[in-house]
Amino acid sequence: MSTVRPSLRHRALNHWLSPGVLAGVRPGLWRRLRTTHGVDARYWPRAVVTGLAARESDKWAERQRRAAGDLSDIRVEAPVFVLGHYRSGTTRLHNLLARDPLFHAPTLLEATNPWTFAVAERTLRQRLRAVLPPTRVFDAVEVSPDMPMEDEFAICALSGCSHLLRYAFPRNWDALERFLTLDEASGAEVDAWRGAMLQFTRLLTRQRRKRLVLKSPPHTAKIPHLLALFPDARFVFVHRHPLDVFASMRRLIGITLPAATFHASGAPDMERAVVGTFRETMHAYLDARTSIPDGHLVEVAYDDLTASPLATLDHVYRALGLGTPPPLAPEAPFTPAPQTMLDHALRQRLGRAWGDAFDAWGYKV
Repeated sequence: MSTVRPSLRHRALNHWLSPGVLAGVRPGLWRRLRTTHGVDARYWPRAVVTGLAARESDKWAERQRRAAGDLSDIRVEAPVFVLGHYRSGTTRLHNLLARDPLFHAPTLLEATNPWTFAVAERTLRQRLRAVLPPTRVFDAVEVSPDMPMEDEFAICALSGCSHLLRYAFPRNWDALERFLTLDEASGAEVDAWRGAMLQFTRLLTRQRRKRLVLKSPPHTAKIPHLLALFPDARFVFVHRHPLDVFASMRRLIGITLPAATFHASGAPDMERAVVGTFRETMHAYLDARTSIPDGHLVEVAYDDLTASPLATLDHVYRALGLGTPPPLAPEAPFTPAPQTMLDHALRQRLGRAWGDAFDAWGYKV
């Protein structure tokens, strides 16, 4: 895997001028978000770029709507959802599943341009190639317009009802947590989220004509909603030692916030933020996993995925009845980045806060 560091130009674009998690929004949603949450003066350049990009999306959106036509009769066939908390190995498994030619995983281009990708793909690809860094800012995963991407970005741009908004507006972090499980969301917000999921997956199904493989960590806390929309869906849950998740997640937030925020101050305490989201995600998952039909859920360990990726993939296919995985060339050995050691007091706090997760998969504090 490449470890090329982003150039100074790419870092500057990402830090000051990228719309961040709001890539692909249209003007109406952008206006509502900035009115509701505010934009600090320090991030006006990012706000200007976001507004210009929103206007560009608007130019193509009506053309895509006419081209796509009525999507209500499109059936999304048994999508496969990769579940798990951030930094648990979901990207690695998603990338492996996406190599199957019978599947389609939303690409970066599609997920960040859900209003326009079906009619502006060539233009969007050229623009993305000009601005994308060679790797993600928080790890060594290579970046390209066609890399598999979280559909959460599309949900955010289509509905504004996304857990990703916390990174754009961290002063309102706690209020935006409602988009994790949707339990505290309004009826209108739940309807908007569901509408966005159907719009995006139906359009992908029409355009690509393949079974979808979807990965977004917040989906882990929304199993009842996913089953309501896709009762024949399959689920793969990836779990990792909670202490390693905490260390990696704390680093991720520290890197992601500056690249996405419109707030110069008011970010939450990192420990409290990570602890709360992980606890709520795992509680929601553990409560809902028994509602998934037999044979539609398989759980895999991060350690197995990194040590034996192809054997783990074969296990997933057999457990979910997906047939036979395609022959894949062995990957280069994967070495996870070393994690920061956590002090004893912090480990004990995490053990108490996340006891259910430690117990569920046999991890030790």
